[in-house]
Amino acid sequence: IAKESGAHVQAELNGYLSQVEMLGTMPDLGMEGAPAEDKMDILNSYKDSYGWLSANIFEVDGTLLGNANYSIADKEYFQKAVTGVVCTNDPAYQEQMGRMVINYAAPLWKNGVAGSQVIGVIVVTADASVFSDMMSSLLVCDGGSAYMINKNGDVIASSDYDSVLNVENTIKDSETDSSLRKLAAIERKMIAGETGTGSYRYEGHSEMSAYVPIDNNGWSLAICAVQREFTGTTILCIAIILISIL
Repeated sequence: IAKESGAHVQAELNGYLSQVEMLGTMPDLGMEGAPAEDKMDILNSYKDSYGWLSANIFEVDGTLLGNANYSIADKEYFQKAVTGVVCTNDPAYQEQMGRMVINYAAPLWKNGVAGSQVIGVIVVTADASVFSDMMSSLLVCDGGSAYMINKNGDVIASSDYDSVLNVENTIKDSETDSSLRKLAAIERKMIAGETGTGSYRYEGHSEMSAYVPIDNNGWSLAICAVQREFTGTTILCIAIILISIL
């Protein structure tokens, strides 16, 4: 289940990246000297079609096309994209939009010819709650959970959305709460890119998790089963996780 779930999340993520990468190879967007208004009309049509929150073009110096006073030159996703790499940042809460968002970035190639000259960066901002919706769809047992963490251990998607909004970090919390140390040890393995299983106690319950890395920015996914009682159903759920992960 964990491996299949990780592959599902990766496929969804790759789909979003491919959409943005495609924009970077559009001749009408990569034509130097073309009016900014015409380029934005094209981008906005795709934004409306795909349901994105925003779509913009940035110059190679990081400034927004048509607004030199706004720059994202210091953002890691921009710095990667301007070198020709399609990438994302980690989901984060955006106060102006009042929601968790994620940015997808792709190089804008001169005249739409991939591998030629990068003349800008396409950045698409989308609602990141879709990843938490995915986590909710991955639950295999009553009382179970599923979540993703980034390379720092922050929860970036979860079947418990409050843990995302609160940017929970078990590794950090375990420094002052000894009851979280076993779970923190598992999550250290997760951010190290390992695949495996582990058992721990959380909020008074015995739980087991299966975890796999996601090939994006050091993300990792875990699916957890609660062992409240050793019923046949509970054992079956745990067995499903173990068989799938090994």
